[in-house]
Amino acid sequence: MDLYDSIKELKENENLNEIEKYEKLSSRFAEQGFTQRDVTDLLMAEGCSKDNAKKIAQASMEKLPAEYYINYPPNSFEDIASELTENIKKASLEDVEKYFDIYQNKNFENIKNNIIIAKNDQTKSSYKQAMDALKPLIEDLILAGKALSNDDNRIDYMDEKEKMEQDLFGLWPVYLIQKRAAIDKADVKLSKRTDIKPGDNISFI
Repeated sequence: MDLYDSIKELKENENLNEIEKYEKLSSRFAEQGFTQRDVTDLLMAEGCSKDNAKKIAQASMEKLPAEYYINYPPNSFEDIASELTENIKKASLEDVEKYFDIYQNKNFENIKNNIIIAKNDQTKSSYKQAMDALKPLIEDLILAGKALSNDDNRIDYMDEKEKMEQDLFGLWPVYLIQKRAAIDKADVKLSKRTDIKPGDNISFI
């Protein structure tokens, strides 16, 4: 279920006020690298009821890239190739057309057409052709995201374009790249003060 659909469903219940009260707090916990169970426990410690804490935590985790709390932003097309194929298979034609029509220029029309053909054909060869066409765009978006993440004055938000790039391609929005970098930086500082070392991709935070 999409995050926004999940939140909408939650808001239709009688606990609207409590849900609204803890939504932003839940997102902040999730973005700091806490697991869904951790977020649930933290919300309960802040006074949220158990049932709503579980639902709000789940909705917050759905907003994040897969395994955000133990993984790193993709550095290349190969890092997300398998996930990308599955995302494209699940994506609606409406979302594919919307993204390319609104957020990309006509130079990428061939990519959109290859994706549409692949979704209609549902064959390995057509999906491979779509992935090959997508590769240069994905590489450019990854490089652009890295460059923008170096701007410390960038506002902490995710716009509609970045949301679609996360949903369609598995790319991380810039503000999450920055938050992940901050987590890793904090881990380095902590590791210098303790004999305990974090394992691969495991954060102290």
